[in-house]
Amino acid sequence: MSRAVPALILAVVSLFGLYAGGPAYSAASVLHGATWEPGPLAPNNLVIIRGAELSFEKGEASPDLLRFGPLPTLIPTTGVRVSIGEVLAVLLSVSPEEIVAIVPPILRPGKVKLYVLRNSLKGPDVELEIRQTAPAFFLSDAGHILARRNDEEYAFLSEEKPARPGDSIILYASGLGQTYPPLDITEPPREDRPLAIEPGLKILWNGSELPPNAIEYAGLLPGFPGFYQIRLQAPANSPDEPEVRLVMGDVVTPPGQRLWLRRPPM
Repeated sequence: MSRAVPALILAVVSLFGLYAGGPAYSAASVLHGATWEPGPLAPNNLVIIRGAELSFEKGEASPDLLRFGPLPTLIPTTGVRVSIGEVLAVLLSVSPEEIVAIVPPILRPGKVKLYVLRNSLKGPDVELEIRQTAPAFFLSDAGHILARRNDEEYAFLSEEKPARPGDSIILYASGLGQTYPPLDITEPPREDRPLAIEPGLKILWNGSELPPNAIEYAGLLPGFPGFYQIRLQAPANSPDEPEVRLVMGDVVTPPGQRLWLRRPPM
């Protein structure tokens, strides 16, 4: 699911790091965890910080902490912390060029400052926009929406193994905002926790809104901080490779994102 960051961004932050000696990054290298693009984020959003001299060592949160908590705001031996809106963010992984973190769930919409601390050295303050929601699908390497069958096999959808009309499937996203009840800062998602009632979620399937009873669940993905899942039933009359879009309030995901789904051969 990796995406290339423009070389110019990394060249600029690397040059800054050579002169300043501290963590080097910019607002343009703070990326939405699903789109790998700069822009608005939401509470519980997966966020990627790209740069240089972010850490001297690699480290990642242990699987036990991801499942049972508390989620770490410091990964031992790295000395790295990330502040977003004056709240220490949960860290999933750290390396010299990249930090994967979670936007604190307690943040409210508005402009906030992000900075990285590496031991006693502080990186620059960069301004972020936090919105109520910043929905985006995770995409596979082939560019289709990351999804799997909601059955005993849980196989990921692909060109070779597409879903069928009428199947129950799971879509993966980030940036869907607050849940009910909301998470604490370092609380892992241990079980299904649905989205907050407002602003609600709608799904456009080839331009037509799915009926509410077709959406079985929309909320956090247990065991995977920053990830959301949407379990739904594909329409029985679905065309091949339908375009799927999320609608949350006045925010709509981009057009042209499609799902591996094919009607069975006649």
